[in-house]
Amino acid sequence: MEGTSTRQRALDAALELFSQRGYQAVSMADIAGALDIKAPSLYKYFRNKEELYAALTPLLEEHYTTLWTAAGRRQAQLERDLTGLLRVEELEGEALAWLEGEMTGPQAIAFRRLLTLNQVQSPTPATHWLWDQPMVLYQDFFTRLVDREVLRRGGPHLMAMEYLAPLLQTLGDRVPDHQAAYLEEARAHIRQFHRIFARREQPQSGMSRLFRR
Repeated sequence: MEGTSTRQRALDAALELFSQRGYQAVSMADIAGALDIKAPSLYKYFRNKEELYAALTPLLEEHYTTLWTAAGRRQAQLERDLTGLLRVEELEGEALAWLEGEMTGPQAIAFRRLLTLNQVQSPTPATHWLWDQPMVLYQDFFTRLVDREVLRRGGPHLMAMEYLAPLLQTLGDRVPDHQAAYLEEARAHIRQFHRIFARREQPQSGMSRLFRR
């Protein structure tokens, strides 16, 4: 049990240090020091720093897989509950559920900083989890909402880019004490997106569209 505990503590300490200083600036001695143990004791669990860093990858993948899977479920629930027009509160609730958690969760902040600090050496994970995955998710979401005629006709890919870029920028960990202000900026952006793209009238039935032609 103690071995498992020490290994997990080492991973937690490594995540914190790597996310603060970057991979290159942290040594095994630094991590051992954070645990208040001797460096040789750390080598019982990880052969070197590379192995320790690699052990963080499954944790990071689990975090972001869970994040975007949960966001997809909320989108599906919104679509099931949707009747008529898309209310701005529905759009806000869908995005702010993950945005607030990512902005305030200590582990979420550490994972994001880790990806950001190390994207020069390894850009693929940061791009994949912090852009590609949410882009696919929201492009598909907006495609379905356009098809249901609750959003105006447009390019779902460009809509997803316009929607996500400011929201993901909000996660930039600029000043932790200003999180409330950043969340309000995100709400203002979502309200503006809704004003631009959401339909103001009820979608027409297939028969109505036929006669309109």
